Amino acid sequence: MPPMPSKFCDGVDCTPGRRAVVCGSCGHLRDNRAYGWCAACARRWERAGRPAGGPPPVRHVEHDDVVGTTRGWDLHRRRGTTPCPPCREAHAADMRGRYHAGRAGGAA
Repeated sequence: MPPMPSKFCDGVDCTPGRRAVVCGSCGHLRDNRAYGWCAACARRWERAGRPAGGPPPVRHVEHDDVVGTTRGWDLHRRRGTTPCPPCREAHAADMRGRYHAGRAGGAA
């Protein structure tokens, strides 16, 4: 007899120890946040004004000309989409650079 799947997260896509569910909206195994949805779907539902039909579908942004730049990050934020990994890294590198530049020029 095969082992039963764990009802709790293993820390891969969710917080260890939290109850894992298959999201009723996107179908991923993640933390149970609200109404049987994962955190991302619950957040989309909140931002959309809590429509009766549930969370809106995930929107993907076409941004081939600015992938991996801070302009790509800004485009994601304006459109309300989750930033892709290259845009997230570009934004993080920019913020690190600004932080360190501010620290170097600060008062002694």
